[in-house]
Amino acid sequence: MDLKKNTKNYSPLPAEIELILALLRPSVDEKRVACLTDRSISWETTLVFGKNNGVLPLLHCVIEKLHPAIKNRLPELLRTTCQKYYDANLFRVLHLWKQFLLAFDHLREHAIEIIPLKGIIFAQHIYSDPAMRQIAADIDALVKKENLHQAITLLQTRGYHISDQSEDNAVCLIGPNDVRFELHTEIMPAWLNRISANLLWERARAYEIDTRTLRILSPEDTLASYPLQIRFHLPQLHLFRFLDIDRMLRNNQHTLDWDYLLSRAASWGSYHSLLFSIRICYILFDSPTPPPILKLLHTRISATGLYYGLFQKQLLRSYHSPYGSKHTTSSFSSALLKIILLGNIRDCAVMLWHKINNVWHHKKNTDKKTQYNPLLQGRA
Repeated sequence: MDLKKNTKNYSPLPAEIELILALLRPSVDEKRVACLTDRSISWETTLVFGKNNGVLPLLHCVIEKLHPAIKNRLPELLRTTCQKYYDANLFRVLHLWKQFLLAFDHLREHAIEIIPLKGIIFAQHIYSDPAMRQIAADIDALVKKENLHQAITLLQTRGYHISDQSEDNAVCLIGPNDVRFELHTEIMPAWLNRISANLLWERARAYEIDTRTLRILSPEDTLASYPLQIRFHLPQLHLFRFLDIDRMLRNNQHTLDWDYLLSRAASWGSYHSLLFSIRICYILFDSPTPPPILKLLHTRISATGLYYGLFQKQLLRSYHSPYGSKHTTSSFSSALLKIILLGNIRDCAVMLWHKINNVWHHKKNTDKKTQYNPLLQGRA
């Protein structure tokens, strides 16, 4: 059941990508790293790829643990730039986490509970050092729909105001120091959502973090829903999202309920995205995967090479992008990958219609977007 053998049919990745992937593996092969540094490497390109994939803070932590002889083979440009991104990310993570806790405490005083989502809680909960996980300047949290209007009002008393960038499944508020706080009533946009928010709340688990009892989505529900983020953000494809999945698989490898996970992914429309994500994590990072799941992936071996080939093309897009570029332009490979990950005709049709509708309404005033947001209707 060697899922990696089909990947050998594709051209080798550039040395810069190979080096970063070698450094991101849980057990770094220092001999391989040394061999890669002997090749002709553009360190500026290495940094572009690392930045576009959100892994420079994590690379700093990895580099610091290398044997001095290996560490010194890496140029000062790489080491100091990774250090710079780590320091900046540390400040950002601590600042956003403080703002989240202030909001959490204020809402809890009024019997309103929120569940932190994605980057803000991944940094605190699944990484040994919160600064390893690069996060943007935003906070995402799940709130019950019946509590949404009161939560908005309470946050407004703390200096937040509603942004015109709110969506149909979330209200975006801008707070002190331009902190972006998104209150979600659902995980995905309503037009493509199959995930039951009530079920997420029922299965959420309590954890003690920073002297507080916080509820966090269960590992199974997180893994069943998070691959949808990978699919949703295509053509952008970032390594940090696969590293999140790898960390979740490692942290819960002895307790994960795989039967529930696969069943839930199937009902939520994320089954193909989940298998794709597990397959890529296994190939790149040797993520712990039980034999029955490997067997399941093996029965789909005909698609493995195709999946990896499309994944490789997306990696190369971030490799060739200018420094700081979001490389958002779509391509045939990204469109094909998204169709495969959607997995059924209905979702493909919904996605296509939504794209057409977005183009049709592109020139509408953004104020109307807020005015007609169903989540904001009925507020005084």
